[in-house]
Amino acid sequence: MDVEARRDMIIGIVTPLLLEHGTAVTSRQIAEATGLAEGTIFRAFGDKESLIEAVLDRYYDPQTVYTALRAIPADLPLDELVLCILQVVTERVRSVVRMVSAMGGRRPPEQEHQEQHIVEALLEPHREHLRVPPARVVDLIRIMAFSAAFPAPTTVDPLTPVDLTDLLMNGVLR
Repeated sequence: MDVEARRDMIIGIVTPLLLEHGTAVTSRQIAEATGLAEGTIFRAFGDKESLIEAVLDRYYDPQTVYTALRAIPADLPLDELVLCILQVVTERVRSVVRMVSAMGGRRPPEQEHQEQHIVEALLEPHREHLRVPPARVVDLIRIMAFSAAFPAPTTVDPLTPVDLTDLLMNGVLR
């Protein structure tokens, strides 16, 4: 296995370990999970911190969310389109929140939010049906995705992307 393939394999295996143990993950746990000697792992990454940085870089890479958003068919009816967008964005927010929590608040680097442009482009053909501009709908989707990622303690079930789509599209009035 070449160095890049080995690095990719190690990153894939170490990601769930970081989600479970955060920075407290040990070199021994990493070695046992990967089936590699500690020396082999650190020849590929240098040290544990460099390995953690590589895992976080991959985990926080926004390209997967951009790819998922671009895969949404643009010709869907507006409510289905919004549901698909909400599902992708909500899963991304939950994923990032999970890692930030595991890593003791260590946040992803600031990045340009290309998803804004991607989602606006998906919504643009439906502009005539929207009460607000597509850019505002993107803001509302983000707010809803964040609220789903941090559910408030309530007596009702947590809101799902289907619930949030219904709320966004129809409000609470009869």
